[in-house]
Amino acid sequence: MVETVKYLLSKSVEDIIASTDSLKLIGCYSKLYLNGAQCGFCANSQRNYYSEISKTGLKMAEKLEAVKTRTCKPAFIGLRLVIHPKNGHYHINPETLTDEQAMELLKLHILKEDQFEKLPDSYLTEVCKIEPKEYYAAEIEIKKKARKPKQ
Repeated sequence: MVETVKYLLSKSVEDIIASTDSLKLIGCYSKLYLNGAQCGFCANSQRNYYSEISKTGLKMAEKLEAVKTRTCKPAFIGLRLVIHPKNGHYHINPETLTDEQAMELLKLHILKEDQFEKLPDSYLTEVCKIEPKEYYAAEIEIKKKARKPKQ
């Protein structure tokens, strides 16, 4: 996928639209940004796809390559909502979950070991260094309510 992105970026957008490379552009954009879903074929859409790939295409392609070399296998199907104390709320896709993301979510006890058919190799050898209580303590302040006297 990285080679495809580099090949597309080596040409101008007008050359791609005028040739059969437009199919490569559409397929590449679909895999990187839409998880293989169908996208528009018009010239204006292709210009938008090219500009998006030129901005973040290499980064997304490298991320997709990292997913292919992962060792973990999630047991859940479909998107899963994650409430991360630092990064906020977002969805994770089990097909694009990398080992690094899985390790972080396991260390913070956001995901559990039984939610994986196969755990990441580095998780089995590495001791979890982050205690969730310490991680959350910096974010949460507990306010104690004053007790009202009986009347």
